[in-house]
Amino acid sequence: MNRIILLLVIVCTSNPTFSEEIEDLKVWHDKGKYFVSMIFTVDATLENIKKVLKDPDSIPILIPTTYEVKTLEAPEENTLRIKMSVKDCVMFYCKNVVKTSDTFEDENGDLVTRIVPELSDMKSGESRWKFTSSEGKLVVNYNSYIEPDIWAPPIIGPGVIKSRLEDQIRMTVEKLSELADAN
Repeated sequence: MNRIILLLVIVCTSNPTFSEEIEDLKVWHDKGKYFVSMIFTVDATLENIKKVLKDPDSIPILIPTTYEVKTLEAPEENTLRIKMSVKDCVMFYCKNVVKTSDTFEDENGDLVTRIVPELSDMKSGESRWKFTSSEGKLVVNYNSYIEPDIWAPPIIGPGVIKSRLEDQIRMTVEKLSELADAN
């Protein structure tokens, strides 16, 4: 019995080591748009992080509610167009959402993803991943916004959606770190 109690104390008080650390995370809602600003560090190379973020096969791992991913013909060279279908549930309400986006690297080496509204359940959206190095770690500055074009019951207001977004973002960062470490 004492061994079980000791084991529980050790397990419950030990600090797990993660290869990623979220330094700052803000999620907010304004005029129908949801915004995310996040800074995190990761023990992975820039090459591996970009490889994971550009790989369509990584999407269902990074975002587990994804049930379909298709690569579509891109409008420009060096652009990746992805159509993803996600089924997500908040409280009692579930919704299938289609998001089509174009991903490319800009002239600064930032990874940019833009929603294609005419092929999505989003009015607009953009994500930007900026990368710097500090003390041997990769620092990722992530900023995004989405403007959904879907109806949700009034009981599921912006506060509930913000909370859900924050949970998903934390999980995505953890999975991104795991996938980048594996490459």
